[in-house]
Amino acid sequence: TLSNPTFVPKSETFATFSPRAGLAYLLGNGVRLHATVGRAFVPPSAAQLAGFWVNAWGNTTKGNPNLDPETSITWDAGIGLDRPELGLSLDLTWFATTVDDKITTVVSGAVKTFQNSLGAEMQGVEYSASLDLGAPLGWEQELTLFVNGTSMVKAEEEKTAGVWSDIHNVAKYTVNYGVRYDDGRFDGKLNFRTVGWMKDTDWTAAGWPEITYPSFTVADLVVGWNMGERHRFVLAADNLFNRDYYEKKGYPKPGRSFFLSYRYTY
Repeated sequence: TLSNPTFVPKSETFATFSPRAGLAYLLGNGVRLHATVGRAFVPPSAAQLAGFWVNAWGNTTKGNPNLDPETSITWDAGIGLDRPELGLSLDLTWFATTVDDKITTVVSGAVKTFQNSLGAEMQGVEYSASLDLGAPLGWEQELTLFVNGTSMVKAEEEKTAGVWSDIHNVAKYTVNYGVRYDDGRFDGKLNFRTVGWMKDTDWTAAGWPEITYPSFTVADLVVGWNMGERHRFVLAADNLFNRDYYEKKGYPKPGRSFFLSYRYTY
């Protein structure tokens, strides 16, 4: 059921100021330093404020009309290298986010609701690297190896004073890697995506236990053909190796899928 016997219509007004600033400094020889800092704002959703429903097992989820919006401050700093003549591009960045009044889910018996936790902290590293093998060899074609990803060092929230727990649905790491080819007429990209383990709540099981999702790797392939200046054909294969996986328990992702597209430019 979606009816809420305790719901009283009202309006909420939030005001926020979210500045952001960045700085980049070129050291020469393709080396650069960069940093940014900014403030963000996330209001509670309508369901978190006023939702009410009961599932098939009799468990109740209800909103909290007293929720405050989340606010956060994020900063990052890193170093990069770009050497086009070598076909090389590198970047390494450290980031940190501090969240106040993070909206989190709490369970008491058979009732689930939402509350503002004391705060949350997330820290990690972002990285990227690519190498075009054709650039230093003087090829007209592009043959690029690439990798980029994020590794979380810390992702925790403080629901009660002094008690920290892992934030749910935040993967320990994510990595994209593969190879890309382009000669102007034919092009293609083979991409692998690896998502590390993460924690979540199993809302389909009695007692709503905390569970850990396993890591998975999925491959996608895209091949394109430019026929003249106006015609382009693209064949894409998602989940190339037909991996059985999910990012949310109970919602499996599609198996191997093929897509063919045509574009005419005039």
